[in-house]
Amino acid sequence: QTVQAAHAPRGAAPDRTRLHCPPRDTCAVAMEGARCGALPASLGEKDLRRSHPRFSAENWPRNLSLFTQFEALAAEAGLEPAQLALAWVLAQGEHVHAIPGTTSLDHLRENHSASDIVVDGAVMEKAGRLINQRTVSGHRYPEVMRHTIDTEEFD
Repeated sequence: QTVQAAHAPRGAAPDRTRLHCPPRDTCAVAMEGARCGALPASLGEKDLRRSHPRFSAENWPRNLSLFTQFEALAAEAGLEPAQLALAWVLAQGEHVHAIPGTTSLDHLRENHSASDIVVDGAVMEKAGRLINQRTVSGHRYPEVMRHTIDTEEFD
């Protein structure tokens, strides 16, 4: 059985993954890296994310603040945000696999190097506290799509 937890650490579900994915029985797949969410102003007119609550006028300023803080944390650690995000995901357990996407060879190299990066535990802890299912504002999906998704509700 595979549980997908997308947007790691932006909206990742580390606690749920640990509680419900024993290493021998399940595998958690974290999709999408930190670069996948472009700024709303730069989204094309037909970009599907324009209808997603996390990019709404109400939620985006709070989420952008989180991401700005995450970028600063990554810079302090000498990393790109995507590298810190992927290192954080990979540190959640042997049963967690990251599938970052990119169209850039440079970003592919950065993403690949995340598996070899050793990040200070305090930085990883800050990253997890900063961006998680309780701090990100707005649901990941628009209302019309939610009935088809069962992996994005957290208690």
